[in-house]
Amino acid sequence: MKMEVFSQVCPFFVSVLDAEEWRYPLHRHTHYELIYILHGAGTHHLNEQQYPYQADDIFLCSPRDAHRFAITEPTRFCLIKLNLSFLLAANDTFALVQPLFETDEASAPFAFDAAIRAYLRSQVEFCMREFAQRQFLYAHTIHASVLSILVLLVKSLRQLITWCPPSFTTCTRTCASPPRWLWTHWRRISISAPVTSASTFGATRGKR
Repeated sequence: MKMEVFSQVCPFFVSVLDAEEWRYPLHRHTHYELIYILHGAGTHHLNEQQYPYQADDIFLCSPRDAHRFAITEPTRFCLIKLNLSFLLAANDTFALVQPLFETDEASAPFAFDAAIRAYLRSQVEFCMREFAQRQFLYAHTIHASVLSILVLLVKSLRQLITWCPPSFTTCTRTCASPPRWLWTHWRRISISAPVTSASTFGATRGKR
């Protein structure tokens, strides 16, 4: 059976999905997507792997990923969908976060402290509010918030592995790439807590 591919035409889109049951088949999509779990619990089936999720987990998914969700508790997803044109507008900043979308490395231990968890949640909620109101320069403010989220993900990964972005002149061919999977359990406050990371979801059937 041919796998469905969901597409998005506009540079970016922010939506909130409330679901008690997952309605979409295993699929890929044409865009990148940040998914934030506002509340709920279940399992993310991603590239033939299974990753339990709950409130305050965040995922990053690329067009290469095949995935679906299985919901065990009613879940509210915040979906921030990003086309490549939106990301390229970041110029130098995108060079820092681009490896997140390109590496095929497996997942690694990953955690945020309480202050960064609070900041990231505030940025997700800010994007939701800006997109709902769509006032003057809203695209620019969302762009800045999304990039700040991605930069923090790269910064945290940089602290765990020996890696620097290709744009850095000090980078050598022996550097390891950061994991693409960002399966993040922010509820664990200690940086030393073993929190796994993974990639993640985003789907528009034409538009969802």
